[in-house]
Amino acid sequence: MLYLLKKVRKTHMYSVVGCDRCQTVWIVEMRPKTVKCPRCSKRHNFEKLRKFAEVEDMEIAREVRTRLLSSKIEKSNGEKNLKKGK
Repeated sequence: MLYLLKKVRKTHMYSVVGCDRCQTVWIVEMRPKTVKCPRCSKRHNFEKLRKFAEVEDMEIAREVRTRLLSSKIEKSNGEKNLKKGK
C-alpha cells in the first residue's frame, strides 16, 4: 500500500501560471480543465495559460513563483526610479 501512495505522489504536478488580464502569478495543482485567477476572477482554459514552470515539488513551484514576483517588483521599482530621474 505504501508503494502505491509513493507512486501516486510522484505524479502530482504543480504549475506556475500567469493571468493575461491582470498579470497575477499563482500555483495550480494538477491539470484541471479550467482555473480561475485568484485576483481578477477571470476563468482560463488551463491548456492555454502561460506556464512558467511545471514541477512535481510544491516547494520548487513556490520558489519559482517567488522569483517571478521578485523580478516583477524589481522591474517596477526600476521604472519608477527612471521616471523620477534617479
